[in-house]
Amino acid sequence: QVVLEAQRLGLVAVGITDHDSVDGIEPALAAGKQHKVEIVPGVEMSATMNGVDVHILGYYIGHANPAVGAFFAKVCKARLERAEKMVQKLNELGVKVDLERVLELAQAGAVGRPHVAQAMVEAGAVQSIAEAFDRYIGYEGPAYFPKMRLTPLEAIEFIHRNRGLAVVAHPATYGKDEAVYAAIGAGVDGIEVWHPDHDKRAVAHYAE
Repeated sequence: QVVLEAQRLGLVAVGITDHDSVDGIEPALAAGKQHKVEIVPGVEMSATMNGVDVHILGYYIGHANPAVGAFFAKVCKARLERAEKMVQKLNELGVKVDLERVLELAQAGAVGRPHVAQAMVEAGAVQSIAEAFDRYIGYEGPAYFPKMRLTPLEAIEFIHRNRGLAVVAHPATYGKDEAVYAAIGAGVDGIEVWHPDHDKRAVAHYAE
């Protein structure tokens, strides 16, 4: 679907960077070859620093390496267990959310809080995804559980070990640049400048 949309828009290349999963890369490469769209294989890794989620993009990571697939299978298992805990806690709080629906929304990918939030909206427990985060599954929420712990340095080293380029994703969303400077110190190769959540000021700042 991403490749077909890229072709429709006239793009000559598109990155495939699913969260904590490389399973979509091979189908995208096949579709890209068919539709003459260059595919940049990648992944978006979730890391944590001082309680702040920091995402590190791994462009051109060796996705066919069995060790890479095994690592992300472990991450996805941890994500599933986290989702199960969230759903159980929500049910205890009187918010009736079905785990099977959460998994359906993830479409066999890495399950995360947005899928739980969408299931909550569908169940009528909240009016919006934002409300789900604010009231229940945000960092201070009663049904929040932390992800598998990985530091930005560990994510960057993993990407480099598997022949990839490490890039800090959407840095303006973290609220402060402490995590960005830490990633620079850890040897990151780049910083994402243009992003839907970046205003003109953020674009100029991170470009500099």
